[in-house]
Amino acid sequence: MEQRQAAQFAGVFQLFRESVSIYKKRFWVFVRLLVGPTLLTYVPELVQPETNPFWIAAGFLWFLFTIVLWLLVHLAILCAIQDSTLGARQAILTALRRILPFLWVSAIKNVVVLLGLLFFIIPGIIFSLWYALTSFVFVDEGKRGWEAFKRSKELMAKMWVPVIWRFFALIPLLFLGAVGSALPELLPARLALGAGIISTAFSMALYPFFFVYGFQVYYQIKKSKEPDVR
Repeated sequence: MEQRQAAQFAGVFQLFRESVSIYKKRFWVFVRLLVGPTLLTYVPELVQPETNPFWIAAGFLWFLFTIVLWLLVHLAILCAIQDSTLGARQAILTALRRILPFLWVSAIKNVVVLLGLLFFIIPGIIFSLWYALTSFVFVDEGKRGWEAFKRSKELMAKMWVPVIWRFFALIPLLFLGAVGSALPELLPARLALGAGIISTAFSMALYPFFFVYGFQVYYQIKKSKEPDVR
């Protein structure tokens, strides 16, 4: 059974072709979703906070706000990938309607994986694989809470090797992203501003591709196990 499923699973090059095609079609939607939050991340650098309780509390609240904001953007990007008719505004509105259960799912997933890592690392790796698809299940199938986790675990059963291999293919892109992020530190100070702008633009452009690729892996798993799935 596992060999038959693996044989039906699209290869890395096909996944990349499909992902690039979707990414190109939705590129400007992704840009509009990411520009605002990306610019907001630089606000703390424009402020000169003092070391007092007010600024400590404000910094903590800003930290929580940015976490929720980026989870909202994360969800909006997934919604825009799942429904190709959504523009940036519609994707944000869709994400806002679903953000509370998404926050719950994301929090549970992170806690479960963290607890697993605390117990000799291996359980954390297992939980990461079992629940790798929870966000995609949440958006595509509308399953919430533990139902999303159970569905992810069901889809990942006997699919670890092909899934891990296909995500390993992203390592070169992750390396490029790391180099791009480090660019301002690698160049002379006089070029730091330009390098920072290029680095931010590169990271912003690369970020949604990982979600597109992950969605394609998820769809391929569904197709391999449920042939009637589109």
